[in-house]
Amino acid sequence: MPELIDQYFLVDTRDTKFVTRFLDKYVPKREAICEYYIISTEYGEDEIEPENLDFVLLFYEHHVNTSYYIYLRNLDEDSLIAFAILTYTDDAKMVLGVSVIGSFNDVDDMRENTKIFNDIKAFTNSDTACMVLEEPPPSNTAEFIEFAELWKL
Repeated sequence: MPELIDQYFLVDTRDTKFVTRFLDKYVPKREAICEYYIISTEYGEDEIEPENLDFVLLFYEHHVNTSYYIYLRNLDEDSLIAFAILTYTDDAKMVLGVSVIGSFNDVDDMRENTKIFNDIKAFTNSDTACMVLEEPPPSNTAEFIEFAELWKL
């Protein structure tokens, strides 16, 4: 079974339109990998159906002190990108990510992964980014910056 190299990019925005542009560019054919999303309000937790992803994105855009992970499967089997990962940090930022099929030990895989990484880094205009082997990012900016330093290219 192939490995997944996770690529993560810290961004200063939670803007739903920006997140949607990211998803549309890199994982245009996608589906949720969960049965429902959770949003927490002062009244408790609500389960939101996966087809209401736009509502969930909007909710977390405005609840800036709440962390949350969203994983989306890429339905395009010809793409090297297997998943999109959206990580809302607990301090008003966000880590956008993709899981790309490949191995750090294969030169051709790394060439393709580096192309994808550089393209997304330019798209997101991220100053802090990294590639890791199948490891979720921290949901706090300071912790993510430390995490990215450990995995710097």
